[in-house]
Amino acid sequence: MPGTDDFDFEVASDSLGEELGFLENDPDPAPTDPAPADPTPTDPVVKQAAPSDPAPVDPAALPPDVPKTWRKEAAAHWAALPEQVRAEITKREQDIFSGLESYKSDAQLGKGFQSAIQPHAQLLRQQNIDPVALTSGLMRAHVTLSTADEAGRIAAFQQLAQSYGIPLSSLQPPEDQLYVDPSVKDLQSKFQSIESRLQAESARTAQAEQAKLVKDIETFAADPANGYFSEVSKDMVTLLERGVATTLQDAYQKAVWTNPVTRAKEVARQAAEANAKASAEAATKAAAAKAAMAAKVSPRQRGGGAATTSGTMDDTISETLAAIKNRA
Repeated sequence: MPGTDDFDFEVASDSLGEELGFLENDPDPAPTDPAPADPTPTDPVVKQAAPSDPAPVDPAALPPDVPKTWRKEAAAHWAALPEQVRAEITKREQDIFSGLESYKSDAQLGKGFQSAIQPHAQLLRQQNIDPVALTSGLMRAHVTLSTADEAGRIAAFQQLAQSYGIPLSSLQPPEDQLYVDPSVKDLQSKFQSIESRLQAESARTAQAEQAKLVKDIETFAADPANGYFSEVSKDMVTLLERGVATTLQDAYQKAVWTNPVTRAKEVARQAAEANAKASAEAATKAAAAKAAMAAKVSPRQRGGGAATTSGTMDDTISETLAAIKNRA
C-alpha cells in the first residue's frame, strides 16, 4: 500500500462518501485543477491549450478506466497520460480503497463496541476499569468456562467469584435446612469413626514397617561381608523396584556381579582368597609330612650298638624301611 505521505485524504474521503451514498456528485463543479504550465518544446505530452474555452465534458465519452475519484475536467486528460502512469495511478487508487475498506470494518466494530459500553461508561470510570482489558478478561473466562474440563471450569468459576467478592459457601443451602434421617446420620458418624481408626492404624503399621526396613538396611550395610554396599546401593534399589530381586541379599549379590567395577574387585578377592587357602593347606600338609618323617627316622639301638645314620635322604629312607621290616 502506498505511504501515507502521498495519501490524498480529501479525495479519498469524498470517494468513500459517494460509495456509501453520503455525498452526491456535483453536476457542474467548479474547476479545481491549476492552469496547465506552459509546454516546453521537449515535452511530448503537454499540448498547447486552445485560446477558446474548452467544450463541456460528456461523462459518457470518458474512458471506462478513469479513476472514480477524478473530477470530469481532470478525467478528460486521462487518455493523454502514458500507459505506465495510468497503471500506477490505478494501482494507487485500488490500494487506497482497500485501505479504506479495512478501516471501515474496524470503524464499524469500534462503533458497536462503543455503543455497548456507553451505558456503563460512568461506572467504568468510577472503578478505573479499562473496558478493553475488561472485555479481554471476560472473553478468556468465557473460553475457559465453556471449553475446559470439569476441574478447570470449577477453578475458573471459583476465581471469578473470588474476584467479585462472592463467597461460594453462600450458594449452598444451610445445613439446618436439609433433613437427614437420624439413623443415616448415626451410621455416617460411625462409619467416619471407623474409617479414622483404620487410617490411623494403617499409618502406624506403615511407620513400623518403614522403621524396620531402615534398621535392616543399616544392619546389612554395616556387615563386613557386604563391603561393596556403598558402591552398589543405587543398583540394589533399581533391582528391587523392578522386581528382579526380592531381598536385600539377593539384590546385593546381583548388583555386585552386574556392576563391572565391583565384579572385578570380587573376582580378584576370590582369587586371592583361594590362593591363600591353597598356600595354607600346602603348608599344613608339608608340616605334617615333616613331623611324620621325623618320627620314622628317630635313632634306635641295633644289637646293643648305637644307631647309624647316613648323610643323605635316600639313605635315611632306606634305613627307615629296613627298620620297619625288622620290627615286622
